[in-house]
Amino acid sequence: MDQPKYTVRCPDCRTVYNGWDEETLYYGCGKCKSLLRWHDVEFVKHRTMVAPTHPNTFALGTTGQLFDRQWRIISYAQRYETGTKDAIWQEYLLFDEANFKYAWLSEFEGHWLFVETIPESDISIEVKDDIHHGRATYFMDRDFQRYHTYKSKYRYFSGEFPYLPDALKGIDCVEYISPPYVLTRESGQDGTEWSLAQYVTPRILRKAFTPAESLPERIGVGSAQPFSTWIKPRAMIYTALAFCVLVWGTQAQLNGTARNEEVFAQYIPIDTATEGKPVTSSSFEIKGRPALVEIRSRGSVDNSWVEASVDMINETTGEEKSFALGVEYYHGADGGESWSEGSTGSTETLCAVEPGRYHLVITPFKDTNTKADWIEIYGYHDTPSWWNAIWAMAFMAAFSIGLYYWEDRFEKNRWYGTKFNPYHEED
Repeated sequence: MDQPKYTVRCPDCRTVYNGWDEETLYYGCGKCKSLLRWHDVEFVKHRTMVAPTHPNTFALGTTGQLFDRQWRIISYAQRYETGTKDAIWQEYLLFDEANFKYAWLSEFEGHWLFVETIPESDISIEVKDDIHHGRATYFMDRDFQRYHTYKSKYRYFSGEFPYLPDALKGIDCVEYISPPYVLTRESGQDGTEWSLAQYVTPRILRKAFTPAESLPERIGVGSAQPFSTWIKPRAMIYTALAFCVLVWGTQAQLNGTARNEEVFAQYIPIDTATEGKPVTSSSFEIKGRPALVEIRSRGSVDNSWVEASVDMINETTGEEKSFALGVEYYHGADGGESWSEGSTGSTETLCAVEPGRYHLVITPFKDTNTKADWIEIYGYHDTPSWWNAIWAMAFMAAFSIGLYYWEDRFEKNRWYGTKFNPYHEED
């Protein structure tokens, strides 16, 4: 399979090329832009082509494994949509030498499609009727939507062609998409041809073939580009709902069995002897499973504040959990109306505290300009709480909704500028 089947000498520039498909009837010379055709016993010049707008990404003769089949790239072509300036795409003809089969690699704005022709007998009368009348259709157990209709022509070719890719012959094309697939009907002077294309990522192409040039950068969203190969945003909404129900039920069960046990209580007077100086509490023990420890505090505040920095130390491991407690309460009257802010108590929560023996090192502070002379600190282990559940559910909901809107923008970008955009222009 690595030896060429024949050679071609261009009658204009005398360049010699290797050939792999013995059924080839036309050959494009990439050097002098001559299109050759087989006549009697040799290739003769048919006409001269225009120069390509892009270089070959893959060198002709390159072989590779794609979708479990061995292919050789035997030609390169450029086609364009008539009536436009920029709608030019590249096509590479793939040849399966073992099974004598053809396929195409088509690239437009960095998006690649693997294209194979399908027998017309595979297209049902219902599908043909839908496409004839421009309706959405159902094919291959998938819903396909009309995406584009246009007339195309070839402008450049190099390498082997089993048919005449003549630029003078326009081809009427109709495309229906169901990402990652494209169903296409092409109608020309030689009849109608149906094909099914599948989106191919640059990573798969680099693995299958060795590029002669860097792969073109992807622009926008491809017609058949899937949003994701492994995640479905709409299905994720249902997954999120199931997750939230599970988390809510689990947390309700945990709260129902929570002991809410007081494990320590500490009263600390705040005066010139204790303010700003560490006070060590008595040792206390936390038993059972790792769980929340809720630290509650209250102080003698009246238009004043008290606070304390606290280190909770595991006497076995030496591990410390540091946090601050603060209590402030202010009130008064303004314009005949009373007001107040703050509270005489506060709460701090420590998550997943391991069982063990602990003590606290507490450093108290107070408002020196007002009367505030004590603070009380209490600790409760295994307290009921909904915060973890609420955060988990909120994260899952935000992730799912964000993913849904991300996909929505992705789809709108896919359809932007097409003739059959199902979204409103203002979207």
